[in-house]
Amino acid sequence: MSPYAVTINPKIGYRRYGTIAMAGAAAMLVLLFVFAEGVSLIGTDAVPARNWRRLDSHQMLLRHQLNTLRESPHVVVFGTSRNNMLSPAYLNRPVLNLNYVYGTPREILKCLRALDPRQIRNIEKIYMLVDYHTLEKGRYPRELDLSFFAYARDAFRNFTLHRVRVALNTLAINLGMPYPYYVSGDGYVVPASADASTGFEVAQRFDRNFRLDAADELKELNGFLQQNKIPAVFYTPTLPTEIVQAFGEEFISRFTRALADALGGYYQLIYVPDISGNARNFSDDSHLNGAGYRKLHLETDWAKYLVTPASADERVAQLKAALWRK
Repeated sequence: MSPYAVTINPKIGYRRYGTIAMAGAAAMLVLLFVFAEGVSLIGTDAVPARNWRRLDSHQMLLRHQLNTLRESPHVVVFGTSRNNMLSPAYLNRPVLNLNYVYGTPREILKCLRALDPRQIRNIEKIYMLVDYHTLEKGRYPRELDLSFFAYARDAFRNFTLHRVRVALNTLAINLGMPYPYYVSGDGYVVPASADASTGFEVAQRFDRNFRLDAADELKELNGFLQQNKIPAVFYTPTLPTEIVQAFGEEFISRFTRALADALGGYYQLIYVPDISGNARNFSDDSHLNGAGYRKLHLETDWAKYLVTPASADERVAQLKAALWRK
């Protein structure tokens, strides 16, 4: 027998070996947890680092962004993944993209009400993408307790080995390895290829039953902004022609009128012919790529897409004529 062979000492019970093995596995998981969450905290106030490229968003990044807002004026962006690339490149101003809060009116209002007067004064303007799926009450709650304890508690509860992979990829991109995208410290996504397009197919079954019952919360949010004299631009996502058609006339009409009634005025951009009609402006079936962002934010006159309660029916008629009555 090899002198290096490992044998089980019969004087030590199997239970003890099992205990040692489980303790070793637990220690390894603890080390992986500390590693993953330590990397995730780089670039926040907990572990400051300038120009750090990250792959995730969480409460501590939001806390860092709101502290940045306390220091200097910024345009603030709320919304979904459909405007997470909105950055200074398109607005020509310092931008804080608070996509972590997401686009639910209730959560956005909760976030804004927690700001101090200095932070409120430093909001130059708000850009809010109003997505149809965020207008259902009870969807997409966000943890807005920005204490380190809350972050650690949630990180522990939700820890998986996927977090370790994210941490390894985060270190890799900061060492110069190529990656499809990264998230800046100000919250906006920066793609490696601005014009990436995957193509898409329209799903056979398409959900048209969004309740839009949070329109009253959207109206309350708008009232808060007006009361605090914060300029705001409300707008819808821009989608490919085939996707808008798949939603159908009834839903698009209901969505258009609900927003007009709640906001008084917004930009109905769900169908912009020069953008919606070309799949090369999208990275998939519902997200603009860099080419689409340039066309929408730098080359499109939004004024003609402004909808008010008085013009909602006219905009609905335009959409019906363009998309369903040919």
